[in-house]
This record gives sequence, C-alpha cells and structure tokens, in this order.
Amino acid sequence: MSTITTLTDDQKKRIEDVIDAGEVMLEKIEQERLALKDLAQSLADSLQIKPAEVSKAINLSFRQRQKDAIGEEQEKQNTIEQLLHAAGRI
Repeated sequence: MSTITTLTDDQKKRIEDVIDAGEVMLEKIEQERLALKDLAQSLADSLQIKPAEVSKAINLSFRQRQKDAIGEEQEKQNTIEQLLHAAGRI
C-alpha cells in the first residue's frame, strides 16, 4: 500500500476539490436513481405489474443500446484496420 507523505498546498486543495465534486456527483446520481425508481413504481401501479418488471425492462433496454453503440464502434474499427492493411501500414 502506498502512502502520500508530502503534498503541496495546491495538491491538497486539488484533492479536496475532487472529493467535494465527487460527493456532489454521487448525490445527484442518488437523486436520479430515486426518481427512476419512482417512475418505475408509477408505471407499475398503473399497469398493475411489479415495479421490478419495469426496472428490468429499462435496464435491458439500456444495456442493449450500449451493446449497439459498442458494435458500431467495432465496425468502424474494422473498417479502419482494413484501410490500414490495404495501405500496408499494419
């Protein structure tokens, strides 16, 4: 385990600023998580289903969109690699 022994005042201030900003961001994330939970609960109540089912649908949709974005980037990378290979660069 490494230890931080000597820090300048600027480094200490930077650490404090990052921790403060991180706390604010985590609070915002928590508020958004609770708002999403409320949305799922509201829809579940109106459809007479379990909130967990709504949450699962949201999560699955989100993960699929992420996979789609990764797939698109991989396709771009493949095209770039083909171009470089054709040019004799790789």
